[in-house]
Amino acid sequence: MTDSSSYLSGKTPISEADIIAENNLRKVLNLTLQAQQDAGISNIDNDLSLLLLPDNPPSFSMSEQIIAAYTLLSPTSKASVSTALNKTQPPSDPNPAPKSLFDVADKLPCSSTPSLYHLDTHRLIINLAEAKCYLPLTLFTADTTQCLYRESRSLKLIKSQHPITKMTVNVIDTSSFGDEKDMDTIDWLKAISHYLVFLKQRASPEIASRFDNQPASSFHSSACPSGDSTTPDHLCLICARTGHKFSNCREMTSAKGSVLIAQYCDRKFSLRSSDSPICITFNLNCPKRSCKDDHTAQHICSWCGATDHGALSRLCFVPPN
Repeated sequence: MTDSSSYLSGKTPISEADIIAENNLRKVLNLTLQAQQDAGISNIDNDLSLLLLPDNPPSFSMSEQIIAAYTLLSPTSKASVSTALNKTQPPSDPNPAPKSLFDVADKLPCSSTPSLYHLDTHRLIINLAEAKCYLPLTLFTADTTQCLYRESRSLKLIKSQHPITKMTVNVIDTSSFGDEKDMDTIDWLKAISHYLVFLKQRASPEIASRFDNQPASSFHSSACPSGDSTTPDHLCLICARTGHKFSNCREMTSAKGSVLIAQYCDRKFSLRSSDSPICITFNLNCPKRSCKDDHTAQHICSWCGATDHGALSRLCFVPPN
């Protein structure tokens, strides 16, 4: 190889550095030829053999040698090498798997605050509590929760004096949400349940502990509205007796001595005759407000089986002698 045209560098390598540079160019060319062959291109030239180096050549890593050879290439040769290497990359998937939008690692804890959308207690209610104002149960219904979050800017505020600090503060006018006495049974029971959870979150342990062992229905005797004065305590939805919840009912006959038609078994409220589910909400509601839930449970009275009223409407209730 005395003709300089036989060398990629364009000159006859004389020094050790020239030989190394020539060999680096040949390595790049050989890689390009191999890439073209891998890409399926035919009529590829054979690889060029490397020139022999003198004894004890300097040590260069493969990456250093490739980079050094690449820098010696002309712009056209560099473009050819890049094109050939790109052809060796696998083609992109025309139908890539969709990116996962939801992952367990992104899971957030659910709020235990009782509201229609599991929202935190609205700041206007917190302001009332901080001002030591009375919190009516009408503030803890689903309808009020929606109103507070959707229309809070338009709600009426009134001035109230803090009983301890004597400071005047602006608080929400609770009268706009109605009177507790006008609440029907189902709204009252749901509201008191929400209020108990609110106490556990916001009251001191000493205050909250007073209500720990009292279910919402246990307040029914002293404060539940909607014409419940006919009986001093709440009535069991199964036997129409007082003193126990329907989920704990063990009676075999009703309070007036008739055969029971409902049962509570395996956490299911159903007919004794067919095990068909009975709607609890329908039996808790007052006659003027029926259950709006879309479910398969029957809307029948759990005492008499009628479809025009629920048990706690007391339309079929006969007080025991």
